[in-house]
Amino acid sequence: MIKVSLINIVLLLCCPLGLSAQASIQGEIEAQTSIYLSAFEEVNRSYIRVDSMQSDQQGKYHFQITSTLPNLYELEIKGEGKLVLSVEKDDQIKVGYKNNNWSIQNDPNSQDIQEVRAKVRKLQEQYFGDLKKAIDQAMSNGDEEKAQSLIKEANAAVPLFVAELRALIDSFGDSPAAYYAMQFSDFNKEQVYLFQKYQQLQKAMPNSPITLALSKQLEEASASAIGKTPPMIEGTSLKGDSLSLNTFKGKYLLVDFWATWCRACRIENPKFKTLYDQYDQAKFDIISISSDEEATVWKKSIQQDGVEVWHHLQDQEEVFFQLYGVSSLPQNIVLNSEGLVIAKNVSAEELALLLEKHIK
Repeated sequence: MIKVSLINIVLLLCCPLGLSAQASIQGEIEAQTSIYLSAFEEVNRSYIRVDSMQSDQQGKYHFQITSTLPNLYELEIKGEGKLVLSVEKDDQIKVGYKNNNWSIQNDPNSQDIQEVRAKVRKLQEQYFGDLKKAIDQAMSNGDEEKAQSLIKEANAAVPLFVAELRALIDSFGDSPAAYYAMQFSDFNKEQVYLFQKYQQLQKAMPNSPITLALSKQLEEASASAIGKTPPMIEGTSLKGDSLSLNTFKGKYLLVDFWATWCRACRIENPKFKTLYDQYDQAKFDIISISSDEEATVWKKSIQQDGVEVWHHLQDQEEVFFQLYGVSSLPQNIVLNSEGLVIAKNVSAEELALLLEKHIK
């Protein structure tokens, strides 16, 4: 027989069915100092401060989470760095900081979040580390054939890397931590998989900021899908000209996203130049958009690759990169004379076949 005490009856009466205790983040740090708590918000996909406090003389602190929605939170100790936490329902997370080390209790997902970046780097090193070094050496030696062969080898390793990254994301289930891990995926190339993850999160936590943010990111990535009119690109080119996609209506256009540090991009640049020279620019043109922050390095690389003949935009704030959901390089889209996307992520060889088919 189940015994119900008077205290339990009072608690039931005070707490309506369906409501759970609020989540909290508490712990102890080495010294008395300011601590800040920020919550992830979906509009700008950033962290907004929601609370702050001073730890007591023993270094203890306690934040009560007022929102009932699962979300990512950022805990910051003044002058000591930040920590991302995955908070759900009535989680009672304990976070300590001592001798420059964080400790997390009662939340395995938050513990594992701290290792995601290191795990991804380890996977990148495992599959591409030696290849990158070999490609750099081949490029330094001017051995284009060797570099191209090594890039093909790297491309063959991509599915293996992606499979392990997916397994890492899946390990977080339907928690906010899964969204954190997804940010290491390529939203343009992994749309099918990421949409499946979105459906899972939509079912588990439809109103969570992370679910809303994921929806927005997928929308951005699909904005340049084949058959669509892509988002508008406008800006001032390296030559000082005002450019927009409308400028190129009536001709085929390659919109190429790149950066000076992208090995594959730098190998493709001269190939695109050879193709560019074969066509009348009244029929075919190129816009290259770089995420480089240093203008000097960007301009020097354009000259080194001999591609200053076409149009270049510097996207230092990655406005266009985000608009098109570009999270890895190289990436590109091809527009037809009507301004519709007809191909994505083509090599110079694939683009040559495409142009041969459409431009007489």
